[in-house]
Amino acid sequence: MLTPKDPVFTYYNTSGTLYILTAKYGSIAFLNVFAILFNLFMVYTTWINKTFHRRINIYIALSSFFTIPFNLGLCVKFIILLFGINFINLLSCYYIQALPLLCSTFANQLRLFIGFDRLLSIAFPLW
Repeated sequence: MLTPKDPVFTYYNTSGTLYILTAKYGSIAFLNVFAILFNLFMVYTTWINKTFHRRINIYIALSSFFTIPFNLGLCVKFIILLFGINFINLLSCYYIQALPLLCSTFANQLRLFIGFDRLLSIAFPLW
């Protein structure tokens, strides 16, 4: 872990915007914008179209809905780097990432339920 007396911390903390990291996290943020748009489209389509109001489609739409804050959380590093801040304190990091990680957990649980629902549908087709 870097400490304030570490030369690496001192160099990167005072160097301003790091263009290589900004390009790297900018490309990740660019891809996440498309992921957010596709997830919003999935939720909107499920909400509007009455044929998608079955249990499995609602699970998929909820999984997409809970993935949106996670994708927004992946864009935070790019936004922080754009302001020239290379390090943030741990409490700020916790507050920024708490909701995206919680939503990611919900989305993963829903994917488990989707898999279990599909398993039951295949194992007991007439049930």
